[in-house]
Amino acid sequence: MFKNGPNGWFYDSKPGCASIETEVKPLQNYFPYFLWQSYKFQDYSNQVKNPLRIRYPDPLTVPRLMKSGDCGVYMLKTLEMLLAGMWNTAARKFLNDDAIEDVRQTYATQIYVNSAEP
Repeated sequence: MFKNGPNGWFYDSKPGCASIETEVKPLQNYFPYFLWQSYKFQDYSNQVKNPLRIRYPDPLTVPRLMKSGDCGVYMLKTLEMLLAGMWNTAARKFLNDDAIEDVRQTYATQIYVNSAEP
């Protein structure tokens, strides 16, 4: 998971996983450059030119996927809640394997409804 800001960072839900760190290292420079090229981030050019830090949050902060196939849904919902400033204890309890099917179906419905508009 990626978040940009004064102290941009990547979320890694598997702390200590060396292969993830190896794969993310090149992105530390790529993402800031990509954002710098975007017109939406021109006002933040001093922030997005610096490499991002890799940060390992408390394991209880990022929900763990127990069932296979829902990692993208977990990532999207977690990012959505973080960006909305809603990432708190209640949100972490909401996002679990039992509730993820409802989240997936909600996303599918939103995509279907929005794609039906011309």
